[in-house]
Amino acid sequence: MTTVQQASDHKSPEPKTPEQRAPNQKNPDRKKGNVIVDTGCANLSSVKFAIERLGFEVTITDDINLIKNAGKVILPGVGTARHAMANIKAKGLVETLQSLTQPVLGFCLGMQLMAESSTEGKESSTEGKESSTEGKESSTEGKESSTEGKQSSTEGKESSTEGKESSAKGKQSSTEGKKSSTEGKQPSTKVPCLAMIPTEVSPLDAKENHLPHMGWNTLTSVSDHPVFTGINIGDYFYFVHSFAAPISEYTIASCDYGTQFSAAIAKDNFIGCQFHPERSGALGSKIIQNFLEM
Repeated sequence: MTTVQQASDHKSPEPKTPEQRAPNQKNPDRKKGNVIVDTGCANLSSVKFAIERLGFEVTITDDINLIKNAGKVILPGVGTARHAMANIKAKGLVETLQSLTQPVLGFCLGMQLMAESSTEGKESSTEGKESSTEGKESSTEGKESSTEGKQSSTEGKESSTEGKESSAKGKQSSTEGKKSSTEGKQPSTKVPCLAMIPTEVSPLDAKENHLPHMGWNTLTSVSDHPVFTGINIGDYFYFVHSFAAPISEYTIASCDYGTQFSAAIAKDNFIGCQFHPERSGALGSKIIQNFLEM
């Protein structure tokens, strides 16, 4: 059980640059190397640069042996859990990631993938919208045919009737499109994730706030976990997300955006941050440094 720090005016120290590090200050795990898991759905270069800027070497890879033998593993990700898990399965990395015993740090979606599941809408909603558009186009065609029918009414009632029938078909097609759109908005389903930490991710209840939760926000609680050394309540971090993990016994930092949610979670060697450390300035660099020096 971790304890929560009280608010403090203490400013966290700036991360040390390679030049400021003591010559004998070495991380034993550096010899094993640090890796960023290539999930195929993350801005890997920005994460790599954030680590190298602190004086650590890191390799981007999806090679199972390199990941297993790494000193530290970083799991980044952006987008949907459905897409990310499909990539991870295609690369044959599920069991490898689940069996890791060295420290693992997830960024944003990477944190969510550590959960048991993520509740997301079905991808068929896009198809529904496309079908609805087709229905509207058919309706327009029907109206045009109806106009043509009216114009040709002087030539014969049969042509007008044909126009009306075409209009009716257009309206019917439009109705079918609307139905398809409704079917596209089907109930959300749970996407199975890596189950490293026993919690579930669901849509963030932002109340009247706009989604996604995007921009700088403060931590409302901070635990004594080593990765948060030098980090305090009220410190700002950069968030971009519409899904979140609830407050639980695995919460090591929290944030508020309409409702309280886990800004970071941890269990054993698995740690996840909902915010983007690589985009959170000096404090984000401090999180990364703390992790790599654990």
